[in-house]
Amino acid sequence: GDYQRALEVLAEAERLWPECPLVFQYRANVAYLMGDLEAALAALERAAALEPDNVAVRTNLERLRRKLAESGG
Repeated sequence: GDYQRALEVLAEAERLWPECPLVFQYRANVAYLMGDLEAALAALERAAALEPDNVAVRTNLERLRRKLAESGG
């Protein structure tokens, strides 16, 4: 539930390992839980760019895009 601290830890992880798709998957999860769907989308897009064959990332990305389209976002 400490989303701000989670984002701080993820920022440090990104600094240390900027090409790790898992960092961006976690960043997307935290952003989603915070209600920041645009940040979640950006993080998932980055994860997908880093690991294009990751089915879980692609699935979550499509679901989030659909959700944003349905909500007018």
